[in-house]
Amino acid sequence: EGKTTVIAPMLALLIGDGSMLVTQIVPTPLLRFSHATLRSAFSAPPLHKPVWTFRFDRRASVTIELLDKVRAAVTERAVLLSTPAAVKAFLLKLLELLHLLDTGQYPKNLNSIGEKMRRVMRLKPRKVTDDRIDKASLQQQAARAVALLQLWKSGVGIIDEVDVVLHPLKSELNWPLGDKHALDFAPTRWELPWWMLHALLLLQEEAKPESQRASWLASGRSSAGLSGRNSAPASKSVSSTSAEAERECLLRLKSACEQGIAGNYMQRVPHLALLSEEWYHATLKPLMGSWLLIWLRRTGLHDISDDAAIRCLAGGGVEGSMANSATLSDKQAKMLNLGHDWLTYLLPHVLRKISRVHFGLLSVPEMIAMQRDGALPRSRRYMAVPFVGKDTPTASSEFAHPDVAIGISILAYRYEGLRKPDFGALIQNLRHMLEAEIGPELKRPTSLLWMEWIEAAGRRVRGTKTLQRREAAKSGAAAEELSGTESPSRQRASGYEPETPRSAAVGIIRDPMPPPPPPPQA
Repeated sequence: EGKTTVIAPMLALLIGDGSMLVTQIVPTPLLRFSHATLRSAFSAPPLHKPVWTFRFDRRASVTIELLDKVRAAVTERAVLLSTPAAVKAFLLKLLELLHLLDTGQYPKNLNSIGEKMRRVMRLKPRKVTDDRIDKASLQQQAARAVALLQLWKSGVGIIDEVDVVLHPLKSELNWPLGDKHALDFAPTRWELPWWMLHALLLLQEEAKPESQRASWLASGRSSAGLSGRNSAPASKSVSSTSAEAERECLLRLKSACEQGIAGNYMQRVPHLALLSEEWYHATLKPLMGSWLLIWLRRTGLHDISDDAAIRCLAGGGVEGSMANSATLSDKQAKMLNLGHDWLTYLLPHVLRKISRVHFGLLSVPEMIAMQRDGALPRSRRYMAVPFVGKDTPTASSEFAHPDVAIGISILAYRYEGLRKPDFGALIQNLRHMLEAEIGPELKRPTSLLWMEWIEAAGRRVRGTKTLQRREAAKSGAAAEELSGTESPSRQRASGYEPETPRSAAVGIIRDPMPPPPPPPQA
């Protein structure tokens, strides 16, 4: 009791004698309270002492004003109040400046030569922007950062709530550095976790009352679009066998999840979440391996037996579980290794998170506010972000591991649904894909995908009833062709009519072009 209100002000009063810098570091939620407490303690004339705040983030620059502010805090015996994120951001900014100067990976300021050429050619000078970065500017920022760091090294830091400030997970700051590269092994990199998480989400929807279930479950399309974009077509006997294995595996998963909920190894509220990793590895992991093997078979894993594939998924991957790993192709080995990582490490980690408490999507007002402040990169715009509390997203942090970010984002979209900006971008993307494809519009792949989505929601696309009748007529005509007979009703349904005189076909057959006009009479 009294650490923030009594002990911290007393230490700042005794240590801050004008010879060294006094910095008090508090968690971000306590910043406003600590600031008000210090100002109240040092507002009386005998104990008057300034209280300043040190704020810094990745988008900030190490300016001369910032350095002068810290120097003035030493001479005026002020207390510099800051947060762990600001201190870490400053240190990482210094490392980034040194890295850019060391590697030379910074935008070159070539305006000097360009301006000379423009003056020679008597052209209008370019508009000077304030965000130009060159080597001289980086060197100046690095020199100021080093001088500020020396003030910190010779000063004293008072850390409040040290167990939270120094916690490796509760006080983390992600700082991506370098060029962005496309993820390897796409689209399997996100289709595989989608298939694994879909099984648990399917069981969660089935446990709800019928009136609260999702429409895609009621439409019978629970596994639509989950077999992989590049999956090979299978025969009817193979697909029926796979469907039976899928139903059997889902029943075993359902029984295991019910036992886990009854034994407090899983929780159902607010959604299905994992509470015990020991129970997961002993009970749920083998069943999830069988469920994953169904998807791997559909996507082209055929050169390995079921037992060997299960050993690879449950063991140490291809190299750690197979002696004849050279017989597998590079794609098959990658699929098995990725499946092993998800079964062993990633899936239990993702299932322990609670939506809107540990992760979630940014709402539209939050995106507007962050975009106004210049803190909305594309990764935070479209992917799930970490939360620091209930409905409280972090200011700038992101999930560092790409596979964890993929799994968390899948759950976030499945729990929260699409936002309005996401739906608009999706429709535009589908429109561009449709225009790039060839063939009748209703038979293009994008159009068929759109029909599947609408039908999964319990609705029907306008104009598709005629297409369905034609497809049914074609399938019936093919069956009758095999039998050697064809009924007149099937002929009319398929659009076929026997030859008739033109006068008898008036009103039934419409010519695509009008008849030519009669020749003029002499």
